[in-house]
Amino acid sequence: MADWKNDREAHYLIADELDTPLARAVLESPADGPTCQLRLLEGDGQELAKHEVLQLVPMSGSSPPLSGKVVRSRGRQIVLEKKGMPLAELRRNLRIPVAFHSFIYPLTGRWKGRRTILSEDISCGGIAFYCEEALEDGEELEVVVPVCSQPLILRAQVLRTRLTGGRVPLYACKFLELLPEEESMVREAVFGIQLKNRHLEA
Repeated sequence: MADWKNDREAHYLIADELDTPLARAVLESPADGPTCQLRLLEGDGQELAKHEVLQLVPMSGSSPPLSGKVVRSRGRQIVLEKKGMPLAELRRNLRIPVAFHSFIYPLTGRWKGRRTILSEDISCGGIAFYCEEALEDGEELEVVVPVCSQPLILRAQVLRTRLTGGRVPLYACKFLELLPEEESMVREAVFGIQLKNRHLEA
């Protein structure tokens, strides 16, 4: 018997065709059949059934992305009929506004110690933050990301700098060499923020 029932990798984010997160779910059947059964962790199956196409984005990179339409729902149990080829994973550059204070540490030797930052947004692929001290494009550093289930220290590279009318410079960075576990934790954090923001706006 496959171990998909109890595997953390069976956790999915459900999004609509516009990449809007709708709910989280646990896959309760094998992923390779014509249909799949899911248990919602929040939301309502009848609401999801109103969407023409749903995307199932794995919370771990080793599970396959899926797409399809709800053909049966009962409470928080839904059955999805697969439609065509799996849709692309949610865009890695979809950035979610979130503010937190944290720290960065040098990797390239231009400076020593640590510097304080204030985040502007975060995505599955990178982070943007304000920092009073100057950083160079292409510089590599370590950034502490405290919004995951446990704080992560991730390698990142500065892509570009934006100066805004007398404000502290804003630096856009991409994450480097994420381990599968780190990528999964960042993805969960980003999608969790999306869902929380969506529920607050509802």
